[in-house]
Amino acid sequence: MKKNMRHLIITFFLLFCLLLLTACTQPNENGVPKETDEFLHTDSAEEIQSEENTQETNEGNSISSEQETAFSESEAPSTETETERETIALESEAESESESVTQTEEAIPPESSEEDNWEAEDPWGDSSEETEDLSDPEETASSDATVSGSSNSGKEEVFTDEMGNVLSEDEILEVEKSNYGGTQVVILQKDNTAHEMYAARREGELINDAVYARNKFVEGYLGVSLKFETAAVQSGGIDQLKERVNAAVMSGYSMYHIIANNTYEASSMIQEGAFLDINSIPAEENYIDLSKRWWNQSFHEESLLDQKLYMLVGDITTTAIDSAEVVFVNNDMLMRYTDLTEAELMEQVYEMKWTYETFLNMVHKVGNGKETGEWGFAGDRGSYSIDGMIMGMAMDLTYRDSLNYPNMKINTDRNIEIGERLRSLFQNDSSANCDESARNTFASGKAMLMTHVLGTAGKELKSTTLEYMVIPVPMYDEFQEAYHIIPQDNFSSLSLLVHVTTEQTIVTQILEVMGSESYLSLRHCIQEKCYKQRYLKTEPRGKMFDYIVDNMYYDFGYTYAKMLDKPVMLIRNYARVLPGEQGYVESLVTQLEITEVTSEEKLKEFLKQFFE
Repeated sequence: MKKNMRHLIITFFLLFCLLLLTACTQPNENGVPKETDEFLHTDSAEEIQSEENTQETNEGNSISSEQETAFSESEAPSTETETERETIALESEAESESESVTQTEEAIPPESSEEDNWEAEDPWGDSSEETEDLSDPEETASSDATVSGSSNSGKEEVFTDEMGNVLSEDEILEVEKSNYGGTQVVILQKDNTAHEMYAARREGELINDAVYARNKFVEGYLGVSLKFETAAVQSGGIDQLKERVNAAVMSGYSMYHIIANNTYEASSMIQEGAFLDINSIPAEENYIDLSKRWWNQSFHEESLLDQKLYMLVGDITTTAIDSAEVVFVNNDMLMRYTDLTEAELMEQVYEMKWTYETFLNMVHKVGNGKETGEWGFAGDRGSYSIDGMIMGMAMDLTYRDSLNYPNMKINTDRNIEIGERLRSLFQNDSSANCDESARNTFASGKAMLMTHVLGTAGKELKSTTLEYMVIPVPMYDEFQEAYHIIPQDNFSSLSLLVHVTTEQTIVTQILEVMGSESYLSLRHCIQEKCYKQRYLKTEPRGKMFDYIVDNMYYDFGYTYAKMLDKPVMLIRNYARVLPGEQGYVESLVTQLEITEVTSEEKLKEFLKQFFE
């Protein structure tokens, strides 16, 4: 009995297990077992999320093909993945590999002064060995905006650069990819500033290779061919470029399209009608957007001639940064001769207490340089050392009346005081070394302060072990509203030849795309990797560099000085020319009176064709 009962229990138990197993494996409405369905649902969600994350983060926020198609068909700017951008540049490179810059005459090196020699040399002559630890310049140059996020997510599209930084509206390129069938656009440039516009090939040097990659991208993005012609600089700073431009104007057609010119020299060509008013180009044909970060709004506002614009300055024209006139500070001597630390001097600058009086007190703490072997100040008597001091103290040059018409204003007590201060410093101060060895004196650690252009960091100071920082040139006094940090007037500006009419759509697209690429890539190479990381080395010094660049100053009277009888040169010569030398000025008061009259006449003559 017990045995039968045991068999019955076992039978019922086996039957129960069979029924339970059948119930667990019953298919759901999709024909998939329930337990397996739950697992796949969880896995599918993670996989989808993973795919979305991959689309957002792969290669610095690249985009899917579906996103790219939808994006290119919208009114937003067209973008490419990193692979596509590299393909554009490489295809363009393959088409023009055998091309080289055309130079019709052999370059004649300048002979007149050290400052001309400085300008003629490449300020970024770094060897490939020195740049091995830096990122690939071609990758850096391919940093245009990309789109992150799913196009079906309902979220607003976000534009980022290749490093994942979100771009603001004024950082986004709004020129769509085009194909002009290899249309050739000719850019005329000076040989001593050609490095900012043209690179013949990759050479393993950071800036050169970034310029090369930028140009190749522009060619591929728009389907154009960029041809660079170079005018050689002649002795005394007078070059062939103006002669070439005049010949093109006389020819009646566009021998050249874009002119990369010395800003000081450009004003006379504007007066002669060689350049096109960029603001006159119809809106549907003009792709230059001056609200974008890669254009310098301050320069354009100051250079306007009754709303007519003939020159462009921005991240393409890198010499504007290289030519910024600043004060270099020897940090070791600062601590040894003053009671200021590096941080405390920076704080004085930020608090607007960096005045000429403060500057001079620091200079005199070092004492007589001939006796101590060390100097408070070093600055050769050239324009690269003096002009920044003149304009930094806010020299009176012009003012605008109620109709926004410029008028001369140079015969002032302020200008007389500026001239007297600088003559005393550059000619009579025992704590100042102002001969031709001034820059070498600072580079060797024998001077506490030096005025010169920022590009000196990549020249005389490139190989030094000296720890230094850069700060603005001092203000006139504590009542001056802001620092006036100017680029010395040899920096480049871009103009369009007056005959650029049928080509103006293509030419303005080229300038806009080149400006965007310069902002997103070349600017980073020059400002971040060279100036801040390689030369200044520390974050506080880098922030001061940013402060200088962000506060650069442009002045109508300085920009058009050549047309105004060169009033700045009058004070420059008063400060630097020694008694007995040619050009020595005995009385600044008398000369200012005479110059103001002649400058006012020249100004009216210059402006009459622009102001209606």
